[in-house]
Amino acid sequence: MPRASLSTEHPAVSDLKSTARSLVDLCEDEALDLVELGKALELLIQHANVVVEASGRTSIRFRAAEHALDLGTPKSQLDQFLSQKTDKDKPK
Repeated sequence: MPRASLSTEHPAVSDLKSTARSLVDLCEDEALDLVELGKALELLIQHANVVVEASGRTSIRFRAAEHALDLGTPKSQLDQFLSQKTDKDKPK
């Protein structure tokens, strides 16, 4: 197994797969409900975080994505984060 992995038999992986299937089902509806899409993405990322933690690791990117998708996170925090320039964003 790769060093950053977890057996697909782990219950956390089963939850992640179930959530991913629900997301696909949501996208197959006649009209895509964007609020439900956001909720499904948040749940998917939450389950992904559980998988990462169950492997004994952490992921700041997954934690940040979870925070960004949480409807309780103030939009001002998201705006502030998105307005920060990185070295990649600066002209060369």
